[in-house]
Amino acid sequence: MDEKIKTIIFDLGGVLYDLDRTRCVNALESIGLKNVDNLLSNYKQSGIFQQLEEGTIELDEFYETIKRMVDIPISNETIKAAWDAFLVEIPLYKLEMLEKLREHFQIFMLSNTNVIHFNDDIPNEFLKAGKNIDHYFDKCYLSYEMKASKPHKKIFELMIADSGIMPSESFFIDDSPENIRVASEMGFKTYLATPFEDFSHLFDSIQNENN
Repeated sequence: MDEKIKTIIFDLGGVLYDLDRTRCVNALESIGLKNVDNLLSNYKQSGIFQQLEEGTIELDEFYETIKRMVDIPISNETIKAAWDAFLVEIPLYKLEMLEKLREHFQIFMLSNTNVIHFNDDIPNEFLKAGKNIDHYFDKCYLSYEMKASKPHKKIFELMIADSGIMPSESFFIDDSPENIRVASEMGFKTYLATPFEDFSHLFDSIQNENN
């Protein structure tokens, strides 16, 4: 790398947080939702789930829309439980990795996520090592708060404008080839992660190149 890396940006789901799309699809189908397979992706959602992810629908409206789609009496808690089936866990070694990296780099999260998952499940998963999410990141950039989602350039541009980072001095890790393509075109150093991958070895080489 020609320039020293000062910032590392992590996607959340599929990179830090292990996901199980099949389990979520099955859970949503079990409560009566149809065509779920066409709505959910590991990288970016569609339909009502995309609206939730981009913050263009209020939470109450999301729940009411799902209830109309299943057309049977169902509670918000039941919908939430089925949607939460997407989330598996963050391996403890990745929390340890983040903690060590923050001693040497600015650490951001850039995630397509939603208010349901980020209201309690995701922050609680970080707490399992006894430290809250703010301990691991300088800032979290979340699609539903930014009203934009990857792979659109807008969410990257908003992060750059807010943080003042230089893409050429930033290393971005994501599990979506399209997100990686867009980030690379914008000048970020990138790495395409695979499901359940331990990519911690990458940072040894980055630190060596920075020295």
